[in-house]
Amino acid sequence: MISVDAIPFVPVSPRERDLLRRLAARVRAIAESEENRRKISMAKKSNALQAERPIIYTQPENAWNEIIPGESLECANETLRRWELQLRQRVFWADEIKCDHSAYPYLEIPWKISWGDHWGVEIKKHSAGSQPGASWAWSTDFPIKDIAADLPKLHYREPQVDRAATLAEVELAGAVFGDLLPARVHWGTYWGTYWATFGLTVHVLDLVGMENLMLLFYDDPNGVHALMRFLRDDMLHVLDSFERQGLLHDNCDADYIGSGGPGHTDELPAPGRPPGAPVRLRDMWGFGESQDTVGIGADMFAEFILPYQAQIAEKFGLNYYGCCEPLEKRFACLKAQIPRLRRLSVSPWANIEEMAALLGRDYVYCRKSPPMPVCAPRFDEMEIRADLRATLRAAGHLNLELVLKDTHTVNCEPGRLARWVAIAREEVDRFFA
Repeated sequence: MISVDAIPFVPVSPRERDLLRRLAARVRAIAESEENRRKISMAKKSNALQAERPIIYTQPENAWNEIIPGESLECANETLRRWELQLRQRVFWADEIKCDHSAYPYLEIPWKISWGDHWGVEIKKHSAGSQPGASWAWSTDFPIKDIAADLPKLHYREPQVDRAATLAEVELAGAVFGDLLPARVHWGTYWGTYWATFGLTVHVLDLVGMENLMLLFYDDPNGVHALMRFLRDDMLHVLDSFERQGLLHDNCDADYIGSGGPGHTDELPAPGRPPGAPVRLRDMWGFGESQDTVGIGADMFAEFILPYQAQIAEKFGLNYYGCCEPLEKRFACLKAQIPRLRRLSVSPWANIEEMAALLGRDYVYCRKSPPMPVCAPRFDEMEIRADLRATLRAAGHLNLELVLKDTHTVNCEPGRLARWVAIAREEVDRFFA
């Protein structure tokens, strides 16, 4: 065990220790509560395609900057401030928002990963601000200008993990409040993102740009296939590297899965993993999407994008597909090619009735409620209710999850999220009355 004194770069004052221990104790109590067990049971039923009532789930995302602003944190050191923020978020979720997001009885500490020079080329992006989650744009100077000439210059990414620094942080957390809330290394799609999606197309935009890609489908279709093959093989290389190094973790508990919703399931990990053995990719949820290619038709998507995603999806035990893109036109090929497809995103731009007919009770219907009525200057309760009622009419008796995400602001009114949850509960109760 590494003592606090053995890690001089993270001094912990008595006041900070007391604060973190109080927050850790509260998170542990939430995780062990009967209410949390109820939420876990609901999520497992939903992911097992046996939902009895819709799950109501929020993910504040960038609105956390307003809910718990940096200046409100009391710890001084950056490491301790990350812990404090994570713990305060857990408490706020349970005590204030009160949605069906469940808590887990540990602190998440991500592996400390560096990506070096990525593919050996510079990806030029411009941020609109310094706040976390600020918007950004690509430069028009993309690394690949001619696929045949420039693609051979790229190499696979080689992520490097600093195990010593990561495990030292785990030990430090254990020394401060491990008797109340253990720490574990975690690399999920929310707290420690090393790869969020096997969709690949966001990387295509890094390398060639959106407008160029739309032209390349016609001007250089063979080149697009070559680029997709490279990115597929690069992703497989990265994932295999993580698996070989034992850097994976089970994401089948309270993790934020895919583009929103809880990952609780008894179907993972996959059979054949000895107790205490490292996590394998087939023990995990995978996530794919291609919201970047919403401008192309289903046939082009099926030809140029999906086959490469499907080969990566094969690695995972269960799969979630979709983000902001509507999927009704792509569903047939997704159903045919994505193995063990369980959860699908029904975005604000989707046809909710058509998606309900397509999914039935064979998949989880992850409805992304439009965030604008919550995020706009005026909180629009009438619009919120209208959307929820339409969704319930279309899919209320399916494996429905009502998900509020993409909340980039709440106009500094954190209570809006709790109000959305309360309205959703009222509408669900009304539907099932």
